[in-house]
Amino acid sequence: GTFGFPQATVLAREIEFHVSPTKSLAPLDGNQLMQWVQAIELELNRGPQGQLKAPPDDGKTRILLVSESGEISDQLGSLELEGGAPVVEQVASWHRARESWFLRAPDLVVLDLCGEAAEERQTLLTSVAAKLSTIPVLVILPKEVWNQPEALTRFAGFNVLFHPYEPELLTSTTTKLLTGQDRPRPKVLAVDDDPQILDALTVLLAPLKLDITTLADPLEFWDTLDRTDPDLLILDIDMPYLNGIELCRGVRSSSRWWKVPVLFLSASSDADNLNRIFAVGADDFVPKPFTGPELATRVVNRLVRSSGPQVAEQITDFKSGLDGLRQMLAEDRWKDSSVVVSLVRVWNDDELVNTHGVAVVSKMNRQLGVRLADRLRGIGAVTRWRSHEFVVALPGQTLEAGTHLLNTILAQGETTDFPLGDATVSFKVVAGATLMQSTGDSLDGALRQCNQCLEGVDGDSQLVHSQEMPTIAADAQEAEKCQLLILEPDAATGEAVKNLFVERGYDARWVPNTAEAVARLTSDPPTLEAKAVFISSGGLQLLAKLGPVTKLVNVVVAVSTEPELVKAFDGGAYDCLEKPCKVGALLKRLERAVGV
Repeated sequence: GTFGFPQATVLAREIEFHVSPTKSLAPLDGNQLMQWVQAIELELNRGPQGQLKAPPDDGKTRILLVSESGEISDQLGSLELEGGAPVVEQVASWHRARESWFLRAPDLVVLDLCGEAAEERQTLLTSVAAKLSTIPVLVILPKEVWNQPEALTRFAGFNVLFHPYEPELLTSTTTKLLTGQDRPRPKVLAVDDDPQILDALTVLLAPLKLDITTLADPLEFWDTLDRTDPDLLILDIDMPYLNGIELCRGVRSSSRWWKVPVLFLSASSDADNLNRIFAVGADDFVPKPFTGPELATRVVNRLVRSSGPQVAEQITDFKSGLDGLRQMLAEDRWKDSSVVVSLVRVWNDDELVNTHGVAVVSKMNRQLGVRLADRLRGIGAVTRWRSHEFVVALPGQTLEAGTHLLNTILAQGETTDFPLGDATVSFKVVAGATLMQSTGDSLDGALRQCNQCLEGVDGDSQLVHSQEMPTIAADAQEAEKCQLLILEPDAATGEAVKNLFVERGYDARWVPNTAEAVARLTSDPPTLEAKAVFISSGGLQLLAKLGPVTKLVNVVVAVSTEPELVKAFDGGAYDCLEKPCKVGALLKRLERAVGV
């Protein structure tokens, strides 16, 4: 795939999976194996599908139009720009648009959300446009959406035109977007001793408009890291002098670089290699050879998820962050004390990301966590929960006092305003709060209540909404708890995965009735709780049914196609596995989700 044989890449991975000495979850079929070998030979004899090189820069402005409207295409094609009329590429579906985007970067994306295909095309916003702020996007909406505030909020941060509109308005808007200031580009440092791989990375990632630095000599890694200050590292495993494992271990041990996401490349995807990379703190793994869209999808998701949650006063990850908060509340000094719990959220995060870029906003989010911790020092604790969300615990406070304190802090510019060059970036920060009568109450239940309270804030007139936790009946069923919950209707697969983890000392449960499991996980209060949920079959549908539970539980989804992978991440999945998956990969990914 990296060098022009995409189908051979897919088949080679299937063969590697089936003939690997490592135990797999699928039986070997000799006839099928022979068919795959013959198909690979046929593709190799045909030669590569085009040379791997960047498309020539003809100086033309390129517009990607996602629409069936010939009228819009004609209007865009007649624009008078400095370099002449733009090249307009028109596609009808979001899949084709995403494929085109990842093959050649447009200068502007125009997304038509009028008509029957509107909902399907809107996926392009959540899967790509909202994550890559390096390319401006213009959204065309039907006029009736103007009077639908809830619908309008989905497009916060995007440039919008309401149809019908005057042709001059489309002309002036697109011209302004095309001639606007350059947007900040996320920085990527790729290290591989093979120059061909580095050249391939540069070409394949060019459509993302990233600032890519390549390095062939790992001995120069630390100097280059300091000079480039990247938002993502791409490392090869096996290199001379210093291998990727050693580099990743050093990065994770550094007080400055520990938080940078690391994506590994390797020609070997056996269990030993996977064990090595995840043991030193890798975030993801892409096997060589790789395809452009596959690599782009992984890079985009790691850039967006790079600001992994942490406690503001110490280095930790999401799961140990909440566990650390639980440990604090379990201390003798807080025993039997009431605690105000609040979920703090950056209200305008999507708008900020689309305006200033993921890298800039992620750093400001981290600074916001530090500011909150500083203002609450000696009063409570702050934990990073998601990229733009924090959990605040205020022991010994009444709900009224805690709400007033949060209102005061969140209304202060010194908490929410950040300098950016000569300008100031203002965060709209809101919170939902509730009261745990004692530290022995369910923190997860309190967070669910806080999440509901956030529905009552508007980001302007009301910043904090608080509400008492509902009283649980004395005869209410106590929640059944486990470390790993496996949702799989097939008995053979479900038992195999469960036994795999039980043999390694995990408290794993397999539930064949997925509908019942989802109902128990989402009930109020839930009667089933888990640190991680593995959805082996029916991933996207079950993920959607879990809804807000994905914020409290690390959900890992097995998917079969790249579009499914994108939708799973957008739907709140903690991680995704591509079918078929090896035992080693399954173990490492689920162990990370459980937090062990």
